[in-house]
Amino acid sequence: MISTITVVSKIKQEVILLELIVGNPFVEDLCMISRAYSLLHKRRKIALVDAQVYALYKKILFNGKNHFFGNAKIVCLPAGERAKSIQTLTNLFYVLKQLKSHRDADVIIAVGGGSTLDCASLCASLFQRGLPLIHVPTTLIGMIDATIGGKTAVNAFGLKNLVGSYYPPSVSLIDVKFLSTLTIELIREGLVEAVKIGFLSGELNFEKVAKLASQIQNNDEMCVKKLVQLSLKLKSNWVRMDFNDLSMRRELNFGHTLGHALEAMKNFRGRHGEAVGVGILFACKLSQLLGITEAESIEKLRQTIISLGIKVMKPSKLDVFCDELWQKIQMDKKHGERLPRFILPVKPGVMQLVEISKRQFLKASYAFFKQ
Repeated sequence: MISTITVVSKIKQEVILLELIVGNPFVEDLCMISRAYSLLHKRRKIALVDAQVYALYKKILFNGKNHFFGNAKIVCLPAGERAKSIQTLTNLFYVLKQLKSHRDADVIIAVGGGSTLDCASLCASLFQRGLPLIHVPTTLIGMIDATIGGKTAVNAFGLKNLVGSYYPPSVSLIDVKFLSTLTIELIREGLVEAVKIGFLSGELNFEKVAKLASQIQNNDEMCVKKLVQLSLKLKSNWVRMDFNDLSMRRELNFGHTLGHALEAMKNFRGRHGEAVGVGILFACKLSQLLGITEAESIEKLRQTIISLGIKVMKPSKLDVFCDELWQKIQMDKKHGERLPRFILPVKPGVMQLVEISKRQFLKASYAFFKQ
């Protein structure tokens, strides 16, 4: 079964959901897609693959017999967030140079989770000012978030996503069977982003996503594809209307201002979805303290995030911890002209972009991390 979502932006992006990749070599439908692309462009395939994904699937996908990957050149990236570094990016440039890669002759296929897609896509966007790009996301967060919208980035100088570009893939190929090898913690990471998108999209969509998230945690496989399809459809609305993140698309940063600061404080060794989950809970607290929302309006959101296993840490030295957080937030790229900006919830589908002073932040963070 194939379903297609076309994301209209400055560069056309097509997202294709297939029941394919895992198990046997690609089904005929995917072969037709990949062969058409290869024949049309006559390109050599260079697969930039998460090392852990390669270890799991090398006998199935990267054996030289698979119709899609075929005789692709395989380049492994460090697993997870470690891929998002200037060093990894530089190493990829060197490998492409050694392969004599050329934008008129090659296509990059990024295979892995969000971190792999981010780094591989940035590499593709910069090498010779742009190589054709295909995504094959293998995690839930990669399928519903990283592969849509064209944001690419690596971390640098202790800051999250400091170096990046906008460069969507021409095609994203999604097979939810990849998710069968993920831990529940990694599934929940993606569910946090799905719940965020659902809340931003109004009460009806939030209710749909929250219900699907609950069913997925209870091992209802039929709901996974429904959640992926719905999340892709909802997020694509922001991408269509604000590709360059200049206005309404900034709402997708809900939970990310604090979340990115928490990741930076852990030297990017934690999980992105967990940090964003804590960031969403903090934004709810901050919104209440500022009188922007009432507790009843966001209680379902809070309970849904908590049900995903998101736990707020309790720092031993609260004042030092909160001051460090503030310093990280001060350097975040989402900072306004004078003060850091937070996306705060009013109710499902209604958000406010608010600049927050140090006094306001510290008051809210002391209350939040002490509770």
